[in-house]
Amino acid sequence: MISKIKKKIIFFIFFVLPFFPIEVYGGAGISLEEEGGGARNKRLGLEQKTIDSTSVKHEKLLRNIELGNIKELKMYIKNHEGRINFNTMKGINPLVHAVQQNNIEIVSLFLSSEDININFQDSLGNTPIIKAAENGNIEIIVYLMNKGADLDLQNGQGMTAAMKAVEKNRYHILKTLLNNNIDLSISDYTGRTIYDIAASSRDKRILKLLN
Repeated sequence: MISKIKKKIIFFIFFVLPFFPIEVYGGAGISLEEEGGGARNKRLGLEQKTIDSTSVKHEKLLRNIELGNIKELKMYIKNHEGRINFNTMKGINPLVHAVQQNNIEIVSLFLSSEDININFQDSLGNTPIIKAAENGNIEIIVYLMNKGADLDLQNGQGMTAAMKAVEKNRYHILKTLLNNNIDLSISDYTGRTIYDIAASSRDKRILKLLN
């Protein structure tokens, strides 16, 4: 016959112990749930730290572009091997942002790196030359064209650099673009052609230029 003590041991092993979520690590009782949760939290913490660190770097980069801190920007390019083909968490691309600031020195600095895509689009689909056309900066337009920028790329609204120039009544920008064989048959995503946009702008010089 099995003694009462043995019965209690067997009962404990087979009917009680399985319900305790405990494993022994080096003699210490550690809940699997706690260990798993801790590991997950640790991993998530590291991932969040990486995201935060990248976000801070990007914010600092944008700020240096706005302030025209050439020395800091050169250091960034050196440390990151010229890689700025990205959009920040705000959807801003550094090269497009430099064009937005009308700073050709920074634009040329960025484009001195072979790793930079001159046709990179920000979160709104704007390329550097589309943003330059919108701003009306003829110097940057010419510079980007000489660097091989695609003049017919469309942004998130389907607008090209020429369409933006017409929309903003940038006569001299449009004239410069027209001298470089742009495609005037392109429609934006609402179906408007550059002629439709020109008709809405009512700029007589632009209308004459297109007709």
